[in-house]
Amino acid sequence: MNRPERGRLFEREFFGKSLCWEYHRGIPVGSMTFEEALSEVIILHRRGNRHYRKGGIRDSVHAEVRKLVQRHLDIYCAVNTVLDRDYGIDGFFCVKHRGRMRVVTFDLVLHGHKFNIATQKAHLRIEPIDVSPQRIENLAVAVMRLIGSDAAYDATEIFRSLGGATVPAQTC
Repeated sequence: MNRPERGRLFEREFFGKSLCWEYHRGIPVGSMTFEEALSEVIILHRRGNRHYRKGGIRDSVHAEVRKLVQRHLDIYCAVNTVLDRDYGIDGFFCVKHRGRMRVVTFDLVLHGHKFNIATQKAHLRIEPIDVSPQRIENLAVAVMRLIGSDAAYDATEIFRSLGGATVPAQTC
């Protein structure tokens, strides 16, 4: 199995779903702003994601981060969307913090092979080792710190324009 195939396998294991859709087909590279691409993912999740299957690594990560953050938290899958193709973001956490919708983005990678700190657009890179029982709490702490920092993306206006609150975490 080559590296891209192993990477796709990690994405499927993380999100607990079959990642066979390609939401970016027909959309020219670079034609959507980050905000438009983020909105697209939120809209896709609100329409309902029939590929979701409980039991992925995502559920463990969600539980650990939510326990630490102590408030409602959503995780969105952006694999195979414009956000993934154009911005290198496989998913994001979203939580209301101090009256604002805060987004922390992540890229799922194998052994940091494609993570370049100078060009990376996601807040976090998540490797398979980061979601192991011994390290998952460290990931949760990193997400919590980013949510409260200026580094997190403020998506309040995007959510307001889409009609408010996020989707329940179990549907994404």
